[in-house]
Amino acid sequence: MFSGSGGVAHIETARPDLPNAGVAQALIPPFNQFLRVPYKVLAIETPSEFTYASGSGSTVRAWNWRNGKSRRAFKGHTGPVTSIALDYPAGLLYTGSWDQRIGVWDLKTGDNVKYVAEHLDFVKALAVFPEHKRLVSGDAKGVMKVWDTETMTVVQTIYHHSRSVDSIIRLGSSDLFCSASSDRAVCVWRLGAEAPEVSLPVSDDIAKNMAGHLTGVLDLVYDEGTGLLYTACADRFVRCWRLPQTSDGQAVMQWVSPHTLNTGVTAQVGTKYEEAAHDRILPVLSDWPLSIALSADRAHMVCGLRDGRVTVLDNSDGSVVGSVKPHKDGIASIECVSMLDSGDKDVPQSEQTPVECVVTGSWDFSLRRRRLGDLLAEIKGVDREEGEGEGEDSFEDTDDMLDDPEVAEMQRERLRAMLGM
Repeated sequence: MFSGSGGVAHIETARPDLPNAGVAQALIPPFNQFLRVPYKVLAIETPSEFTYASGSGSTVRAWNWRNGKSRRAFKGHTGPVTSIALDYPAGLLYTGSWDQRIGVWDLKTGDNVKYVAEHLDFVKALAVFPEHKRLVSGDAKGVMKVWDTETMTVVQTIYHHSRSVDSIIRLGSSDLFCSASSDRAVCVWRLGAEAPEVSLPVSDDIAKNMAGHLTGVLDLVYDEGTGLLYTACADRFVRCWRLPQTSDGQAVMQWVSPHTLNTGVTAQVGTKYEEAAHDRILPVLSDWPLSIALSADRAHMVCGLRDGRVTVLDNSDGSVVGSVKPHKDGIASIECVSMLDSGDKDVPQSEQTPVECVVTGSWDFSLRRRRLGDLLAEIKGVDREEGEGEGEDSFEDTDDMLDDPEVAEMQRERLRAMLGM
């Protein structure tokens, strides 16, 4: 399935009539693709035609969708790499690992610039602020650290969450970031602040408080254009929140109608707010939403589930558009990204048309990308080919790619424990 030293992945199209397409020439259509990779995928970033993917192995690779090859490998961690963050202006990649270290890498060469080890448990989440020269990290003990990226020294340590920090995202272009934890808490922070600006409510009884998170929160998406924050929770709900804003120190609250189900309660403390307005709850899913992504037109929320399904929600009213199962195991990371529509290297990029694609990384040792339009058409039953997108690909058991069987089993057990499985 793999050639050489793991630098070339087996690549296929999504069409069942092309089962052995292994090189770029056979990529028809170029965006219905599937890559087998040598590790369980835990995190992806797709800034261009390359997808940076980390996982149960200790190496992060940049995969080229045109030929299925690993363009660059970032080697040096001694445990699975759970989180990655790109600082393109600086040409740097940040990685967080089970070895409790954060790695800093040169994107052009793949060389390690520095390792830092200030966390006392494995690093699960990263978010970078390039213009502020800051990096925020979160670990399995619930501790967050803010780093000066010029010196990679800790400038602040935040002890707030009581359990692991599972996701950290930057809120648009601001100096705010949001953290989500398995302790059910979601908090909005300002760089340098000692206390959160906003804390979303939690709930112990779904009958009494549907709005609050009942279990751990696994992923976050923020839409800067609308000011909406989306939270993916292990209680199988995706919730949508309108974060409070301030104007001259006064509360400014706006509501999206007619889809507001619960408005929540706000408490003003100067120009800070203890809670955010709950805008709406998107419906119960078939399994945990491990990862979520918002389409560019804001029309759809795309969810990657623990059972390997991709479920699409209508973002205007929260209804389920439909679901497909492109993976055999959990979809740890999902993105909606704009990519060029031609696999022909001879066509100048200026003549190629960007197309929105859904890129997924799974525990089943694979990456997939598909045009969002094709995914929606398949879900709606338009021009669907029998068997397409149903996850019927023949997957080999690639656990033997991990050198030590005992280490491999330990990594699998820790992955299951990390996700409460």
